[in-house]
Amino acid sequence: MRLGSRRYINSAKVRKKALFFVIAVVIIAIFFLLLLSFFALRSSVTKMAKSRAKEIALTTINKAIAQTLPEDVSYSDFARFTYSAEGNVTSVENNLTKISKHSADLALGIGDAISGISKEKISIPAGTLSGIDVLYGMGPDIPLDIKPYGNATAELTTRFYSAGINQTVFEVRAEVSVGISVLMPTIRTDQTIKTTVPVASTVIVGDVPESYTNVERHGFEYEDDVLELIE
Repeated sequence: MRLGSRRYINSAKVRKKALFFVIAVVIIAIFFLLLLSFFALRSSVTKMAKSRAKEIALTTINKAIAQTLPEDVSYSDFARFTYSAEGNVTSVENNLTKISKHSADLALGIGDAISGISKEKISIPAGTLSGIDVLYGMGPDIPLDIKPYGNATAELTTRFYSAGINQTVFEVRAEVSVGISVLMPTIRTDQTIKTTVPVASTVIVGDVPESYTNVERHGFEYEDDVLELIE
């Protein structure tokens, strides 16, 4: 009886060990299959991660611009308009002092906002990264870290463009550039994100201004503005 009991106990232990061994082998096999799939899809994974990071960065930039600039910001804060006796705009001159101040404030605000992204927990489901439609949103979450590199730049620029018959739009835009690094397991990629965000605008009805002073910009850009006014 004792020998039989010992054989039964030993047999149970062997079965448990075998079961654990099989489970371990299956888990390891699945892990390596996922790992091989990950490397095989490395380019698409990188592309998707960069796209997700760009989406987050653009949203952060737009929020930073809205929070940094005064709520009552107007086109008149950035340019001085001269009117004729008939009430038509005859000339426009950029307010370089305010443009420089707001540009510096935007660069600082956007830089701080982008730096804050690295503190957030961002992830993408493994099924989404696989690129297979039926697996979209499924599987364990893969951590995605976004970290800034370099300095964020922001420049306020002005331009004219036609908005219809006898109508010209004067627009103030923020031209932003930020560098971010996208970090994932075994993957790191850098990208520079550039975007242009409208800040303020007004419609000039009637003849376009006879002169437009924008000495802060480069010669070829100034020439473009002159050509736009002539058109």
